[in-house]
Amino acid sequence: MTSNKQTLNYMSVPQMLAYLDISRHMLNLLIQDGMPCVKIGKRTYFNQSKVDEYLESKGML
Repeated sequence: MTSNKQTLNYMSVPQMLAYLDISRHMLNLLIQDGMPCVKIGKRTYFNQSKVDEYLESKGML
């Protein structure tokens, strides 16, 4: 069985807030702007590498 590294890079909202050191409001604005995230039920998860790519494309990282 091969291990997929992508699945290990998912962060919850509190982890993403700490990782980016931003407020929940700012995170919501980024999500509205198109930051990649995965919604499972009421929870939202973020793939760290996709978020990094998104922020780099916006010139924020």
